[in-house]
Amino acid sequence: MRQLLRRLHRWIGLILGAWIVLLGLTGSALVYREELENWQTRDLPAVIVDDQRLSLQMLADSAGAARPDQRLLRLRVPSGPAEPVEFMMISPGARDLKSSQQVSVYVDPYNGRVIGYREHTRGLLWWMRDFHFALFSGVSGLRFNGIAASALVLLGISGLSVWWPGWRWRSIANSLRLRWRSGGAARLRGLHVAAGAGFSGLLIFIALTALYFNVRPAANPLLETLLGTPRPAPTVVLEDGGNPASLDDLLAAARTALPQALLYELRLPPPDRGAPATMDFTVENEAVPRGNRVWLHPQSAEVLRVDRHGDLPRIERLYASMAAWHFGSFGGGWTRFLWFVAGLVPLLLWVSGTTLWLRRRRAAPRRKIEEA
Repeated sequence: MRQLLRRLHRWIGLILGAWIVLLGLTGSALVYREELENWQTRDLPAVIVDDQRLSLQMLADSAGAARPDQRLLRLRVPSGPAEPVEFMMISPGARDLKSSQQVSVYVDPYNGRVIGYREHTRGLLWWMRDFHFALFSGVSGLRFNGIAASALVLLGISGLSVWWPGWRWRSIANSLRLRWRSGGAARLRGLHVAAGAGFSGLLIFIALTALYFNVRPAANPLLETLLGTPRPAPTVVLEDGGNPASLDDLLAAARTALPQALLYELRLPPPDRGAPATMDFTVENEAVPRGNRVWLHPQSAEVLRVDRHGDLPRIERLYASMAAWHFGSFGGGWTRFLWFVAGLVPLLLWVSGTTLWLRRRRAAPRRKIEEA
């Protein structure tokens, strides 16, 4: 059985290893996606703090005038007085992110001047996102990446099974010891075993979260059978001829409902859709920092419901946690760094494993000659 698992481990790694490596490297980069997005806007003109800020609605009008062919999708609430307001615009009727031509418009909150743009569907960061999530191929690519996620699970299980030295602590510690003074092959093998055994559990977990996103339509009914059905979004009844609430009214309603929270992102529904607006917020010591949401009526700005991650029903808490589990954002800086390192480990394992396999193949003819 162990010999069969060793062969399975070897050939999955050789055939699909490079693909898994690229997914790991792009995943490591996307752990710090927010920092990369901020880096992309490092050259924006500085915001000069003044005594009087313009209303959000006036700022949104400036952003809309700069992109008249697009509609406002959401805005990010600035965390400091010297930050611009970011308005994210998309093309009406877009079917997916790739066709949405999504762009962020940055507006000075004191004079209403547009100071810069960031296009979401261009550049290296977009390339990494599109490859990591969908292999440049939309839904089809998402399904193919599910194959890579399944392969990573099999690699982790087979590798642990082949390595497992038994339940004695001394045996485990000895098998993980790096033999730096040994020959090249022994040193490389020790590094491969230590990295694989040390990170396989985490890599399997990350791969399972990725696999969930690939099979979500089939997985959700099963999960909901076990954990219960999620609540629907609050019902919204629109008044005929009614005007949408101003952004300032929506923000004020969220602040009143959540005076101690840090408001992060306001999302607006499509016009006449009959759906609520939502405000994402963070609270201290929360397991999933941005797993909290307040639902708002898009016309009256009435607070319809407040969802705190810790109080959500189990099935909703699971769904809200899945992305945070995949990218390691649930525990703060240390879990993000650990997930970042885990994304680099497949490169180490693939290089070391392939090198060992090539050395073994080159040595095989010599062994046959010596035996003859």
